[in-house]
Amino acid sequence: MIHPDYPDHPVRRAAEQSTHDRVIATLAQHIQQEGFRDVRTNPGQQKNNPVFCNKQKRIWPDVFTVENRRVTRIYEVETTSTVDTGSADQWEDYARCVPHFYLVVPESKQKEAERILQARSIPCKRIYTYKG
Repeated sequence: MIHPDYPDHPVRRAAEQSTHDRVIATLAQHIQQEGFRDVRTNPGQQKNNPVFCNKQKRIWPDVFTVENRRVTRIYEVETTSTVDTGSADQWEDYARCVPHFYLVVPESKQKEAERILQARSIPCKRIYTYKG
C-alpha cells in the first residue's frame, strides 16, 4: 500500500510491521518513564492522534509528546525497508514541526539514516537504534 501522505515513502514489509509496532510501544513506555505525562502514539497505519503543524498540514508521527498543549517532540520509527531517501520528505516535515525530532532505526541502518539526514539537511536531535 502506498503511503497516502508521502507517495515516495517506501512500503514497509508486512513481516516488519510487528517489529515497528513493538518498538513504538516500548519507546512510548520509556518516554513516560522519563517523566513525560502525555505521550501519544500512532502504531501501524492508525491515525489516532494527529499533529497540526500548520492550518493546512496534519501529520501522524509514530510517537510524540505534548507539554502545555503543545507538541514538543516527535519520534519516527523506521524499519529496515523504510530507511530510504523516500522517507526523507516525511522526516523533513516532522523536523520542521517541532523543536525536537528523533529518528528511531534498526542498528544496521544507522549510517544510512545519518547519510540521508545530512544530504537533506534535516535537523534531527538524535538517532536512536534498536536491534532488529
